[in-house]
Amino acid sequence: MRITFFLILSFLMTKVPLQLQVPYARDGSMQQLKSIFKKLSSDYLPVANQNIYFKYSVNTELPLVKGKKVPNYLTTVEVIAGAGKSIVKTPLLEIYNNGNYTVSIVTIEKSIQIALNIKSKSSAKHPEQLKLLEDTLFSMSKIEKNELIKGKNFVVRLIRLRLNTDGAKLFGIATVDFYVDEKSQEVRRMKIYYYNNEYYRSAEYTFIKRTQDYKTDILNKDFASFFLNSKGQLIETYKDYELNDYRKNSDL
Repeated sequence: MRITFFLILSFLMTKVPLQLQVPYARDGSMQQLKSIFKKLSSDYLPVANQNIYFKYSVNTELPLVKGKKVPNYLTTVEVIAGAGKSIVKTPLLEIYNNGNYTVSIVTIEKSIQIALNIKSKSSAKHPEQLKLLEDTLFSMSKIEKNELIKGKNFVVRLIRLRLNTDGAKLFGIATVDFYVDEKSQEVRRMKIYYYNNEYYRSAEYTFIKRTQDYKTDILNKDFASFFLNSKGQLIETYKDYELNDYRKNSDL
């Protein structure tokens, strides 16, 4: 599993008065951002024989309704991943993927779906395709802002990436703000401003926690057994849920 910038997590800075420093030269800023981006991707990839755990929040700004602002939608996401398996949890949705099948639990609809994973020949080329996507993004962008922000207990660098018109139309994004820890060079927070999007105005991703070598055996368990008994029926906790099992001629 690879985390691209669309899922970049971020760190919520303390609410203290900020002191903007004089921005330093834009020269080399794009290369700096590419290096930070590369580190970000690797930080959220499980390595061999290890699991990774991370938690982040997403604060989504919705469009105006009849000219009036509506409340933002705030949610948290927890992820455990390793060796082609993953568990993703939010308050409204849980997804369990063991590499062979995926179990999705939609809490608000009280439904559980189980489906076999589709094996694609192009999956082996996925990293190369993502790299091409990232290269395309950077080629259609420019660094609009690069400045140091100091608070009482933190120092971060704000790097704003602005897409050109073609890039904005292609990716559906106008700008992306990266808040980078000046010491560790880790992205602590990221805010995406969408382009001509009728559903979202912006989304802010905030890092909460990351454990690179996460000790757990949960990914080795039979995910379906979390919800089904030995007869393939929903356990008591989920007795009111609707079960849709789309597997064909396959046993767990």
